[in-house]
Amino acid sequence: MNIKLKDSIYILEDTPNEYHVIFTSTRKVKQFQVDTLVQDIIHNLLKDNDFDSFVSSLSAKHRRKDILSCISSLEQHGIIHIYNQEDINPRYIKQVLFIDELTESWSETLSLQKRLEDSTVAVFGVGGIGC
Repeated sequence: MNIKLKDSIYILEDTPNEYHVIFTSTRKVKQFQVDTLVQDIIHNLLKDNDFDSFVSSLSAKHRRKDILSCISSLEQHGIIHIYNQEDINPRYIKQVLFIDELTESWSETLSLQKRLEDSTVAVFGVGGIGC
C-alpha cells in the first residue's frame, strides 16, 4: 500500500500549530490545530511513500499506535490518500485520482471506476463551425 497527500489540497500554516487545508476540488476550507506528529506526517508526505516504511520511519520519534490513529484521522478528513497502486488500471490513473477527490473512501472510488469501465457511452453531436 502507498500513502500520500491528496493532489488537490493546499495546506497553509497559519501558525506553527494551526493549519488551513484548502480542498481545491470542492472549495472547502478546514482549520486544524496540529501537534508535532501531524506536522511530521504532513512534511514527510510530499511524495508517494510505502505505507509500512513510512510508519516505521516515524516510529523512531512517535508511538506506532499514535501514528496509525493520526493517519486514520487524516484519511477520514480527506487530507491523505492510502491506496494500492495495483488496483488502478494505468490508463485511468488521472480519472481515478479525480474520482477519489469526490468520494468518501478508496473502495467507493474503485467501485465507481469499475462502473464507468463497465459502461458503454455514445456521444452524438451535430453542428460546429463550417457545417
